[in-house]
Amino acid sequence: MRCPNCNKIMKYNQEQKKCLCKACGVKIAVRPNEETCDCCGQEYLKYTWFDPSGCEKCYRSFVD
Repeated sequence: MRCPNCNKIMKYNQEQKKCLCKACGVKIAVRPNEETCDCCGQEYLKYTWFDPSGCEKCYRSFVD
């Protein structure tokens, strides 16, 4: 994701669920999507393609 202020590449902070621009200090909260695990049907919040990395119920990996 690029910063809307300075157009530099932003870094994703997994703990805060925000994208941070180190160049100008802009922080953007990531809005999650509600998803369902294809394997067991457990609902979860998906922030990025790698967060969460797997299902907490059946432990299926989402990033393999």
